[in-house]
This record gives sequence, structure tokens and C-alpha cells, in this order.
Amino acid sequence: MKTQDGHLYWNNWGHINCSLHAPYSGSDTWLMEQWERVPVEVVQAKGFKCEACGFAPPSESNRPVPSDSDGRPKRFLVRTNCEYSVEVEAASAEEALEKAGDLDFEQHWTQAWAPMEVEEAV
Repeated sequence: MKTQDGHLYWNNWGHINCSLHAPYSGSDTWLMEQWERVPVEVVQAKGFKCEACGFAPPSESNRPVPSDSDGRPKRFLVRTNCEYSVEVEAASAEEALEKAGDLDFEQHWTQAWAPMEVEEAV
């Protein structure tokens, strides 16, 4: 059963759908039509919504970051294959990995190594 993951997806024909209305990830349709997640910046700049239901993700500034029991935001440690790491606030490990991958390499990653693994920071 599909669930709403809070993101929009588009294909090579320009169709835009939420996770409930986009094809299953990895399906023949997903692969043939080259579906992929729409970057948050594009969704916010263009005001995109799901063509099927009108869903629009909340803006990043309005999206609550889940917190620990003491009220602090969750932090994740993201590492590269050269053991360099950075801490990122995110709702999940997957989101932390994505956010780390979007960081400016010159400022955060001294080597040109892509983020590879993530764990909750202590």
C-alpha cells in the first residue's frame, strides 16, 4: 500500500504527482517515463501541486523537524567513504542523506566524495 511521503514527483512528459498518484518506484512505468522527485526548491518556486489530488508539500521553513523526547531536533551524522562527516537536522536518515548530498562540496566536503552512510547522532 502506498503512503504519502510529502514529496512531488515528475516524469519526462511533465506530469507531476504526489507519492500516492505517481507510479510505484522501480515499476516499468516509473522507469520508462523516468519519474523522479521534484527538487524542493522547484516545487516552492513554481507552486507545483499533484495533478490528481492537488497535494502540495509544506514549505521547508514550515515543515516541523521531529524531535527527541527532550524537544531537540533529531540530528544525523552523515559520512563519506573517506571518513569525513557532517551533522544534519532531518526527519529521517533518508532525508539526512539527501540534505547532506545537497550541501556545497567546497564548504562541507573537503574531498569530492559523495555521502554514503548515515546514523542518528548522539
